[in-house]
Amino acid sequence: PMATLDMLLDALRRPGQEPPSQASVGQDTEGYRKLIAWIEDTKIRFYKVEDRSMLRDTSNASAWTKAFEEYLKALECPYDAKDQRATRWLLSQALGLEYRDNADRLNSVIARGPAEDPTVARREASFEDVNSKACTELVKDIATKLNIPTENVEGVQLLQKIRSSLQSCIAA
Repeated sequence: PMATLDMLLDALRRPGQEPPSQASVGQDTEGYRKLIAWIEDTKIRFYKVEDRSMLRDTSNASAWTKAFEEYLKALECPYDAKDQRATRWLLSQALGLEYRDNADRLNSVIARGPAEDPTVARREASFEDVNSKACTELVKDIATKLNIPTENVEGVQLLQKIRSSLQSCIAA
């Protein structure tokens, strides 16, 4: 589903390193081709820089599609280029590599815990009361990112809808 792709793309973003807009990405669009080139250039980096030109040339759709098919085979992707699951697989691979590249930094935040990390401590302090404005805003923000309507839905109902949406994304 599109929500899964959006979550994976959000997880891969870094300030100053924005991928092509998800809104313009359909499998047969130049936006999609640019997204795949961005993933290879910034996250996966399977090919040497000089060997990425076929994925970067997004103007010739048929030549790019052939290069993309070869790229997926080289990565041992279980899906072919026409299968939408290939995009999710590629983004998941990119996320795994992003974690691997930054594992020490990411794990040190977890290891330090709230006492040593002021952002974690501040976040925990905000949610002592689940009915607090900060908690409510965060839940609505999460729902919005998952394309869940928030009008006339609050609290436990909204959390249940978020949980259901996440479970369906994981099962997909």
